[in-house]
Amino acid sequence: MNPPSGLLAVRAVAPEYEARASFLADQLQLEASDSQGDLILQVGDHLALAIENSRQHPLHIDFASAKLNWRRQHGGGLSQPLAKAAGLKSLLKQFEEPWIVDGTAGLGRDAFMLANWGCRVTMVEQSQVLAWMLEEALARADLSVADVCGRMSLVHGHAENVLAQLAEVPQVIYLDPMFPDVGRSANVKGELQILQRLHGVKVEQQEADQALLRAARQFQHCRVVVKRPSHAPLLSADAPTYQIKGRTTRFDVYVS
Repeated sequence: MNPPSGLLAVRAVAPEYEARASFLADQLQLEASDSQGDLILQVGDHLALAIENSRQHPLHIDFASAKLNWRRQHGGGLSQPLAKAAGLKSLLKQFEEPWIVDGTAGLGRDAFMLANWGCRVTMVEQSQVLAWMLEEALARADLSVADVCGRMSLVHGHAENVLAQLAEVPQVIYLDPMFPDVGRSANVKGELQILQRLHGVKVEQQEADQALLRAARQFQHCRVVVKRPSHAPLLSADAPTYQIKGRTTRFDVYVS
């Protein structure tokens, strides 16, 4: 396993977590260290990513967070742009649990919302660190989100490879590729800054994202949804079937 491009150290937050920190560091081919670094994987009662000497709060995944709970209760349900883009009003009438493959799971929040609306969601995550964090968040789910998390599963790997090995066709393939902030890195804030440092996002990444979209569109009778910043160019030379637009993001929908 190659070490994540932006991760410089694994650090236990207390002595009782040192053994686990050492094990994870070995898995990532990194040193478990208390030394100064840029991006740190903090090991405690949960895993978190932190930028050293930054005011940004460490990033961890919690499916029972107040933010996700508010979105569940007050976010607009199936009228939310994500649900519209996935065509859930129709799919939920046709299938007891529509199957969605989230090929770029990231922090798992969109996958969680799709599962909250009644879908069975397979999350695919290439980053080993994020896969560990997602796995931990699923295992830590309390009773308030247990039913939702029960409809979520995780695969660690390259999405193109996972899609190529599917024995059945999902109803929806969802892609939320990280868009490189070319020339404006100083303006990247919050969680996105941490994720970009973890992945080492570069302009060339768009070619890989385009290849992933082509792989997703090989399936017949499958809706492909691509989440993009509102003013970002299309990933494909082909125009989407339609778009769902918001203030800061949009969903490009390809229906075969």
